[in-house]
Amino acid sequence: MKITDIITEAGSAPSYYAVGDSHAEGIANYGGKQWVSKAIRGTPSTDKRHYQAIDSIPPGSTVVICAGCNDAASAALRKQMKEQGKNGGTVPTPEEVGQ
Repeated sequence: MKITDIITEAGSAPSYYAVGDSHAEGIANYGGKQWVSKAIRGTPSTDKRHYQAIDSIPPGSTVVICAGCNDAASAALRKQMKEQGKNGGTVPTPEEVGQ
């Protein structure tokens, strides 16, 4: 093997992609320089921007998808607010949570 083969091989190292919420962002950040984050913090799993991120990834790539944490958190907040009879069971506004 020639040194030029090694350089070419190292230069064509595959990228890995992380799509989803902040958990996906963490995977990409701590995974190393070959990881590319397509994550969007605080987004629910149904956010259409996730589909756009997936469409931008080259075919055959390795992808990790982390989504749903924000769905679960929002559902828990809605349940709590509904039980307390506040805000019709919707997610509280920043004013309601003191932000």
